[in-house]
Amino acid sequence: MHSLKKYLIILFLFFGSIDLVAQTTTIQTVNSSCSGISDGSVVVETNGCNGYFTYKLYWQNPNNGWWVLLAQTTTYISTPQSFPSLLTGNYKIVITSQSSCPVNDEFFVINSISTNSTIVTPVSPTCYGGLDGSITINTSGGSDSFKYTLYWQNPNNGWWVQLAITGSYISIAHMFPNLGSGNYKIEILSLLGCSVPDEFITIYDPPQIIVVANSDQSICNGGVPSNLTAIGTGSGAGSYSWTPQSAFTNPNLQNPIFNGGLNNTGIFTVTFTDNDGCIATDFVVITVNPLPTVTASSSIASPLCDGDALILNGGGATTYTWDNGIVDNIPFNPGTGTVIYTVTGTDGNLCENTATISVTVNPLPTATIAISETVCLGGVVPDLLAYGSLPNWYLDAALTIYVFTGNYFATGETTVGLYTYYVTETLNGCEGPSVPVTLEIYALPIVTATADQTICDGYAPSSLNASSTSAGTYSWVDAADPLGIVLGTGSNFPPPPLTATTTYTVNFTETSSGCTDDDDVTITVNPTPTVILSAAPNPACIGDDVILTASTSIPVNRYRFQYNTGSGWNNLTAPSWGIINPVTYNNITQDTQFKVKVKENNGCNASNWSPTITVPVVTFGSLPIWHN
Repeated sequence: MHSLKKYLIILFLFFGSIDLVAQTTTIQTVNSSCSGISDGSVVVETNGCNGYFTYKLYWQNPNNGWWVLLAQTTTYISTPQSFPSLLTGNYKIVITSQSSCPVNDEFFVINSISTNSTIVTPVSPTCYGGLDGSITINTSGGSDSFKYTLYWQNPNNGWWVQLAITGSYISIAHMFPNLGSGNYKIEILSLLGCSVPDEFITIYDPPQIIVVANSDQSICNGGVPSNLTAIGTGSGAGSYSWTPQSAFTNPNLQNPIFNGGLNNTGIFTVTFTDNDGCIATDFVVITVNPLPTVTASSSIASPLCDGDALILNGGGATTYTWDNGIVDNIPFNPGTGTVIYTVTGTDGNLCENTATISVTVNPLPTATIAISETVCLGGVVPDLLAYGSLPNWYLDAALTIYVFTGNYFATGETTVGLYTYYVTETLNGCEGPSVPVTLEIYALPIVTATADQTICDGYAPSSLNASSTSAGTYSWVDAADPLGIVLGTGSNFPPPPLTATTTYTVNFTETSSGCTDDDDVTITVNPTPTVILSAAPNPACIGDDVILTASTSIPVNRYRFQYNTGSGWNNLTAPSWGIINPVTYNNITQDTQFKVKVKENNGCNASNWSPTITVPVVTFGSLPIWHN
């Protein structure tokens, strides 16, 4: 009790005073005359709680249930409040007390005084797709009358298209005739202005009668199609008719028979009529495919040669069958002679046609005869010879590298090696088996003789030797002998004693190739020199120095001068052989004889003594006096 008292004191201090009188609200509604007419109204009055209130009127949108504010008082009032011009629907009034007393919302409904009812009777067309359907509409609403507008919904875009409208307001049933299947809408306009909802109607087609012809066919040009068949569904047994009628023995049968073969693609239509007169059609397309243009070809143009692998190919179709056991595009070896081959080509439509090809196979010529050759390096390379009328020359055994046609083939090879060629004979365009023929250019053998020698006149040189890495024979000749007389054979040759320089040639012949090489050995023979002595002055005066000069037949490098004053020969130089030429005999005092002997310092013989010369000494006492 103390708490409530405390609470009331607080409220009193806040609001100034508290009216504890309960409030009451009275709602008086007036329904609208009919749906769509805004002549309904409501009067609201609230008493109690100091008696001053505001009112807000809300209408409930039937599409989404939201409350929409329609009207409100702007000040607190204590008198009844009227809200006119209301349509049928759900409403609420929100009441607010000036004294902040809690007041409940008031909910009410405005109804229509006049109630309209509409009966719609659709009638489907007689046949599927027909236009003899109808819609009958009848709207009742007391003394009201109505005008009707018919719309058809375009299925392609959903738009509504006006089809018909009644000319005036009527109060009896109205029929819209000549309608097909589809969606329709009828707008209803009340003479009294009442709102009448549109009527939505769907007219359905009756079950479609169907005739089903057998499947399309594909035949080859000139072929007879399979018999046609058709099955119709509808009211009663019905009748059948086929077109074009001229194609059939009897076109008015369910399963007609063709008159004969077809040459052109055609469409054959069947019409089925049931007992209600409804019609259905179907058609069969018979495609007449042209016969393939088959060709026959070969991988090698005729005539062929025996042993050639031949491939026969069909063209213009899809698959090919050959006679004589031949498989398309598979090589085979036909026998000699002429054969005509036939191919049957079948295209993708299973149409067939044939083609032929004649194949002639010539026999091969016999193998030619060819001569192989050999030559030594540096020699004249011979042409290769093959007998026959038209030999062909190749570089390889597979006969893919052709080089020449003719009997004599100049290879042009000049270097050492074994060159193999393959030569064939050709007859009637056919090449016989190849024959290998070779040209071998041998490397020259190398023979090496012993070194040159120098000997003294009349001596025999050391035995001469020659060698080669190859096996072969040796022969020795005098290089200066134009006849080339063989002086010895074998790798060793002992020359005779020689008095003149001589060159020997060793000729080597290789056993495997017959090629030769030679080498020379020169034996230089040093001759015995000859010498002539001269003196100057000659004659001499007593006391002169006499210069002695030795003139030799060949160059020498050793000299032995001697003099004789009457008591015997004495060496002029010491040692007895010297290397000086000329030499001087000093202070001649009497007639003196001189001589010289020379030699080369190579172990060979010295020359003979030169002829002796005498150098007389002239004295004035012995000179005759010449008088003029």
